[in-house]
Amino acid sequence: MIDGGCQYQWLTSYERGRMPAHRLDWARQPAFFKTFRPVEIFPLEQPEKLPRASLFELYRSRPPARPVPVRDFSTLSRLFLLSSVITARSTFAEGEILYRSQPSAGALHPVELYLDWPGDSSLPAGIFHYDLRRPALELLRPGRDVSLLGPGAGPVLVLSVVFARTAWKYRERAYRYLLLDSGHLLENINLALKALPLSGTIELDFDDRGINRVLGLDGDREAVLALVRLAPSRAFANPQTEPCSGPGTGCGVAVEPPGDVSEYPLLGEVHRATSQPLQTPPAGDDPVFPATETPLRGLFADGPAMSETPVADHSLPLRDYVESLARRRSRRNFKPGPGLIDGGRLRELFELLANLLAEFEGPCPELYFAARGITGLRDGYYRFAGPSTGFVRLKETPAAGDLGRACLD
Repeated sequence: MIDGGCQYQWLTSYERGRMPAHRLDWARQPAFFKTFRPVEIFPLEQPEKLPRASLFELYRSRPPARPVPVRDFSTLSRLFLLSSVITARSTFAEGEILYRSQPSAGALHPVELYLDWPGDSSLPAGIFHYDLRRPALELLRPGRDVSLLGPGAGPVLVLSVVFARTAWKYRERAYRYLLLDSGHLLENINLALKALPLSGTIELDFDDRGINRVLGLDGDREAVLALVRLAPSRAFANPQTEPCSGPGTGCGVAVEPPGDVSEYPLLGEVHRATSQPLQTPPAGDDPVFPATETPLRGLFADGPAMSETPVADHSLPLRDYVESLARRRSRRNFKPGPGLIDGGRLRELFELLANLLAEFEGPCPELYFAARGITGLRDGYYRFAGPSTGFVRLKETPAAGDLGRACLD
């Protein structure tokens, strides 16, 4: 039994030499979408106009200084359509993939999006599921449970993950990808809030069992990972209802429950271990990470620091935000050769990353990278030390074999 996320990360670290053989069982692949019955359908409005904004300017911008609520159903429709929408269709021998405007590991799309709505003249209060195939909101249960959300609370977007969709391919490593995929959708929501503009706060520390109960999730096959609390409005009502207890209570019931993940016990263990309220870890060494040298730690060990500061010209193409969403797929895009990435443009990218990270509370990740064949930047390993300092070169780039082992292991 594991007792935290760090231990899970260590136990599921990838080493090609010790990974067991695995073949995909296409006959057992879980469904990509949830279907509910019976439900009342509220089709989203197809807006005549979507925000005209530069993607890069949105990245640089900050949320509204004062709370801005969702004022009507049209704005709510735009928020969902900018957060997640089908962008392309691909067929192959085993089936069909519907690509979406947020990336997903393996194009498996395990994240489901729900809405807790306080109720106004355009949409009744209730718990809704977002069906992006129509696209529409499905009323799963009327009313609200204010015991969890609090009186006067604004709308809440709820992100859950269906474990089996990702575990089907990635097995016990799946929880890593569930977190990544949730982050992709959260960033889409964050950009949509800026573009509309609306006010919202991402919340990761909440009553997991309580929220799962409100949505009718069992917590073992599908569970909530994140909330986005939107600003309240005086137009919202606040009716109180009893928790949904199953069929016959006016609740939408999933026709096909999420698949079985009992053969991957680590997924349940890490989710339960990380569903506890946040606590400050004790000072001292991390007890779950061995102190042995790993390829990654060896590659990024600090050497003689040398500052490298290619100038960022801040003139990246003004790619349209909505066009960028429409062009997204869950596909890898590699540059065909060296010398096609400019050092100044790379610095611009890292400055955008630093700007995004500054919006969120908590520890800020450190940004390291390997540079090879970048115009205006010597080959080597670098740390991004912030917009004012730029890149700090830590050591020479190792041999290609060492680099390959570090990336693949």
